[in-house]
Amino acid sequence: MTDLIKDILDLSKTNDVEKLEILIESRLEHEPYNCDLWLRLAVLELAPPISDYYKSVDSIKKVLSNKNNATAALLLAYVNYYCLGGVDDELLNNIKIAVPDNVEFRSMLKYAESWFYDGKDSKMQEACLRESIEIYNGHVWNNYYLAKLYFVDGKEVEGKVLINKALENVVTVYSDESYEYDITSVDEFINEHIKGICLTQENYESIKNPNL
Repeated sequence: MTDLIKDILDLSKTNDVEKLEILIESRLEHEPYNCDLWLRLAVLELAPPISDYYKSVDSIKKVLSNKNNATAALLLAYVNYYCLGGVDDELLNNIKIAVPDNVEFRSMLKYAESWFYDGKDSKMQEACLRESIEIYNGHVWNNYYLAKLYFVDGKEVEGKVLINKALENVVTVYSDESYEYDITSVDEFINEHIKGICLTQENYESIKNPNL
């Protein structure tokens, strides 16, 4: 796997997602039960210019078909919520039965549960976000989206406290030009899109000045 990771990092530097896709799929032909590779492929499929959301979902389901996997359940909910229109009852069940590795994962799964209630039940959405923060208060997006709900309800003081906490939790702010990363890394994807602890400058500024 070491040589494969080196090749992945080299191709990530040039943002050659098509060659990365070929590389991982070729390896999966010989290792069809390699969950790490399926999840790497799932993350890669979300990157432009590929942006093949359905293929990403199919890759994640390869992992879930073999075992209960909290990371896969989390990613599947993310792709459906942000790319394919929402979290349905089946996805919500996947989230609830997932076995988390640690408190951070428990917090993220509860945050993901809040997506199911977005636009349906603001009180349940708020409850999930509050519980996510109570479980582990070191992430960004759960604080930010609870703040947004508070601002809508006129709770400006509480909202500002959460915005400040969200900004305090940011670990890395990077620009597209200066930051090199592994495009296929599930950890890096989660850090940016679900935890929010690693952000682009643009996203960081959007938290500092939320469009309310």
